[in-house]
Amino acid sequence: MKIYKVGGAVRDRLLSFQYHETDWVVIGSSPEEMINLGFTPVGKDFPVFLHPKTKEEYALARTEKKISVGHQGFEFYTDPEITLEEDLGRRDLTINAIAEDSKGVLIDPYGGVKDVEDKILRHVSDAFIEDPLRVFRVARFYARYQHLGFKIAKATKTLMIDIVDSGEILTLSNERIWSEIESAMREIAPHSFFSCLLETRALREIIPEVFQKMSENSENKEKSLALMKSVAAEINEIELRFASLFWSLLPELEYKPDLIKTIFKRLKAPNKFTEVATLFYRNIERAWISPYLDPPSIISMTKEMGILKNSELFDMLLRFFVKVWQVENKNSPEIERTESFLKSVHKELNKIKIDDFEISNLSGHEIGKKLEKAQTKIIIELQKAS
Repeated sequence: MKIYKVGGAVRDRLLSFQYHETDWVVIGSSPEEMINLGFTPVGKDFPVFLHPKTKEEYALARTEKKISVGHQGFEFYTDPEITLEEDLGRRDLTINAIAEDSKGVLIDPYGGVKDVEDKILRHVSDAFIEDPLRVFRVARFYARYQHLGFKIAKATKTLMIDIVDSGEILTLSNERIWSEIESAMREIAPHSFFSCLLETRALREIIPEVFQKMSENSENKEKSLALMKSVAAEINEIELRFASLFWSLLPELEYKPDLIKTIFKRLKAPNKFTEVATLFYRNIERAWISPYLDPPSIISMTKEMGILKNSELFDMLLRFFVKVWQVENKNSPEIERTESFLKSVHKELNKIKIDDFEISNLSGHEIGKKLEKAQTKIIIELQKAS
């Protein structure tokens, strides 16, 4: 039995990039031997084991054969005779097909070290085309390393386009695709993920509404990707990062108010993603003119944005508004004024307490009117002060 460190831990050490997990491949062993050594089996499709102490994953060397369409259409083979080179040969990218032995010596049969040095994302073999999920994985690696200067090899990008054009990308479940999208939103350059999907036409298959807008107008493409880049540089919430992708749809949302919900439902996005994006696009324009709006409109907006119930949501939306206004090159003093006004509305309206009113013998409707009257008075005073 021989054990090698593989995958991300080896790759990211070469890149001086932070990593959190270490994976291992075991050559010349069997499930029975691993269990006898105290390892816990966890793999369903192929033998993967957890180390009895570190709980890190140890996988028996394996090869694979495509037997049907889709990401899961593979038959895996494990055998003590399978070599390290054979195991590495089934991986997606050369930078992920590097192993390291117990002495720190690198085993690199597919040129991964040179591709790390040259900053290239390159497929290991033409078997790359057999797994449609690799389109999204490569796009995600691009989002992770693009800031270091990484590029996708031309031949690899061609294979990604071939996968999309074959239609096999449609065999992936929406849940699996969403998992890749959500992971990409945590990367350093999430806009590069969608830039890659746009180039390879994968975006056409998963979010055709955005693909159409970006494809028909280069300005739409540049503005949307630039916005996501700027948002990601300063905002960590992945809900806000993802919502920025739909900036090109803003004019369309005026007469298709449920479009965001329709898209997010199709993508199987969690409710919080849908809520944030919907509230953002519904309120960004009236938030901008809020110092001049009539009080009833402001009260309506405050209810939607959670000013009186969910301060965390309001804070997220306001930071998002400000970032978008900055990217849109709106007047800086006016941005500061509007931001200050909305913060004041949030602060002052939250000071109002029902207990401050004489509400005995009043109906719920009458109490609501009293509250609205107090809110209106505060808003008028804040507008005058702004």
